[in-house]
Amino acid sequence: MSMQKENTITLPETDVQPSKLLKSREIYRKILKVYNSTLELLYQGWPTPLVRLNSLSSKKRTVWAKLEGYNPFSNSIKDRVGYSMIMEAKKGKNLRKILYETTSTNTGIALASIANTLGIKTKLFIPKTAQKTSDIYLQILGAEVVRLPVQLTIEALSLVESEAKKNGAAHLNQFENDANFKVHLNHTAREIDEQLKFVNLTPTCIIGGLGTSGHMSAIAYYFKNKYKDKVQIIGVQPASGEVVPGLRRIETGMKWIHRVHFDQIVDVTQNEAIEGCIKIARGEGLLIGLSSGAVVHAFEKTAKQDGVYVLVFPDTGYKYVEQFERYLRSKSK
Repeated sequence: MSMQKENTITLPETDVQPSKLLKSREIYRKILKVYNSTLELLYQGWPTPLVRLNSLSSKKRTVWAKLEGYNPFSNSIKDRVGYSMIMEAKKGKNLRKILYETTSTNTGIALASIANTLGIKTKLFIPKTAQKTSDIYLQILGAEVVRLPVQLTIEALSLVESEAKKNGAAHLNQFENDANFKVHLNHTAREIDEQLKFVNLTPTCIIGGLGTSGHMSAIAYYFKNKYKDKVQIIGVQPASGEVVPGLRRIETGMKWIHRVHFDQIVDVTQNEAIEGCIKIARGEGLLIGLSSGAVVHAFEKTAKQDGVYVLVFPDTGYKYVEQFERYLRSKSK
């Protein structure tokens, strides 16, 4: 009686090592955008896109936008901060069952979203100047929302710190937590450099908004150390008496900005920021947020020389319908 051969699959001969095959599989997984969790969707989605803005570019000047709205949770650069702060707290065993934070919108959404994936609750303290839609987004995510009678998030820091201690909560404090600066130094800044290298460019000038000062201070530190004064760094703040969501004036207190060199600080009004948003919406088809619009205005105000400009766009425009509506209504009168 003859023995039947077992049904087997013979792999073709290859000189590729198993480790290389695994690496190849990981590359294809990233290209095909397959993720094992929503947290992986965040950090495996980096780098965020860098796109040429043809409506602002010319033969001797190219303008590129870093689109942080591609981060999945808050559709903003604050996903990086929220993730970094939470992971650092988890590593240091300082994560509690509930997080307290003062936020205008984006950091709150990022923290609430990431905390949800870890089974952690959030209580968020919002200034009266933030748009009403913020409460709705945060409540949908299950966060407890407290509106405070303050103009700026930073004005509530001592209150939130006190409440967190009293109730055994973790207060990550985006304004002073060095995880904020580090994630932008290790990722955001490096991404911009590597993306430009891919198209054989080095930046002439990088422009971005100042809020906590985390991302622009890290970018300034990275590029000034690597390229010295060959790269100009411009920060954007609200004009005196103006409110631009996500931005603050330097004199309100920023931890990291005083450790680095900025070549120029530009003041922008809310209307100018909105007009920057409209310019990009109608020239490029992208609906960007108000802090991004402020960066566009600062570019138009300061770009006097040829070269390679990078504009950091922190978020999309979908949270700012109230400001857009007020602007359009005022212009129709």
